[in-house]
Amino acid sequence: TESGTFNYTVTTVGPCAEATANGTITVQPNSTINLTSAAATEEQILCINTPITNISYAVGGTGNDATVTGLPAGVSGNYSGGVFTISGTPTESGTFNYIVTTVGPCAEETVSGTITVQPNSSISLTSAAVTESQTLCINTPITNITYAVGGTATDATVIGLPDGVTGTYIAGVFTISGTPTESGTFIYIVTTVGPCAEETVSGTITVQPNSSISLTSAAATEAQTLCINTPITNITYAVGGTATDATVTGLPTGVLGNYSAGVFTISGTPSVTGTFNYVVTTVGPCAEAMANGTITVQPNSTISLTSAAVTEA
Repeated sequence: TESGTFNYTVTTVGPCAEATANGTITVQPNSTINLTSAAATEEQILCINTPITNISYAVGGTGNDATVTGLPAGVSGNYSGGVFTISGTPTESGTFNYIVTTVGPCAEETVSGTITVQPNSSISLTSAAVTESQTLCINTPITNITYAVGGTATDATVIGLPDGVTGTYIAGVFTISGTPTESGTFIYIVTTVGPCAEETVSGTITVQPNSSISLTSAAATEAQTLCINTPITNITYAVGGTATDATVTGLPTGVLGNYSAGVFTISGTPSVTGTFNYVVTTVGPCAEAMANGTITVQPNSTISLTSAAVTEA
């Protein structure tokens, strides 16, 4: 029940001369193993692809080596000079209960611990693929963009959205929604939040402006009065925004409108008299714009005989 080197002597007992015999019994101790690194190292939690804090054990007694089972990939144990050290960088996530066992001629000894390896954050699109790169008109609601947020992520943030559009995280889902109130091309980035490595995704929201139209000829041209069969002063409008054309209604016969390269021109010679209220309307993918004006066409002077025909001659 005790270890050590014991030299014994056996001596006879009797009436005559005694006799003796000597021998040695060597009792080896069992193996021992004790943690020598900080207590917390036996139960550590860390992120994947992050080096663990080394775990070291003193191996004693008749222990001359040790083995370990249950470690994550990337982590290993090494024995040197009476010390067994567990070190490395885990490349897989999970909870790993390891056991270190001494090696030696006598009874083995074991110790155990736990290494918990947390996965990095993850994020993936769950709405339709086209939602990550959408084009729409200003003041029109976007199609919601949704992402599944996983791993150790507990939240997410977003930058780069247009005014009127925001991101919200609820229960593992990050949703981008809203109605943009400014036009332009907006490249947004969503970033996970959590204890381990962040993950990012990006997308583009292109917000087109509405159509626009503005008078570029003299102000008086929008409300002109002229005689029949006399050319009008050309009326020109700059057509912008997302407008690609324009149409006009209400012009007198002989006067028409034409669109070319962002300019809409009303020109011609009226062949009928009257007051003509015209409306120019833009054509394009977003909300139309309108401009209006008035062309008053006066008849020429007339004269006719009202007395009896014979009075003229």
